[in-house]
Amino acid sequence: MKLNRICFGVLITCVITVSSYGMNFIYKYYAQNKKISLVKPEVVPEKVKNKRTIVSIIKNNLQEIEDCYNQSLEQGLEQEGALQIGWYLDGSGLPQEIEEMINELNDPDLYECSEAAIKHWQFPKNIVLKVHYTFHLRQKRQPSSKNFEDHSNNEY
Repeated sequence: MKLNRICFGVLITCVITVSSYGMNFIYKYYAQNKKISLVKPEVVPEKVKNKRTIVSIIKNNLQEIEDCYNQSLEQGLEQEGALQIGWYLDGSGLPQEIEEMINELNDPDLYECSEAAIKHWQFPKNIVLKVHYTFHLRQKRQPSSKNFEDHSNNEY
């Protein structure tokens, strides 16, 4: 899943790979059109519908990860990069065995804050999956003109 989202001075591009029963599907999310499209397969089985639900839940909770990144920026983090977190959905609806997969920012506080947020995300019960989610964290670039006002009405 690739998602560009601007909120509170942060631009996050997200890539998601969700695997179940040895099958991997890659989703693309187009924020401009608010559409999720499958790269593969053509037919949408029940497993994929569950994955779309999971993608939607993650997307709806991205603000918490943005808040963690903003907090790290306030504490002096000056890097941009990927933070990949993995977890299991064991049918209970809550993420289990949350683990840091990649942390290009080398900021343990950012991971710990993100882990604490993800731990409370509520997913549908009876879904069993391993989820790997990559957050590409970048600071929003400020316009060079002091008189710039953004009148766009974007919703993500």
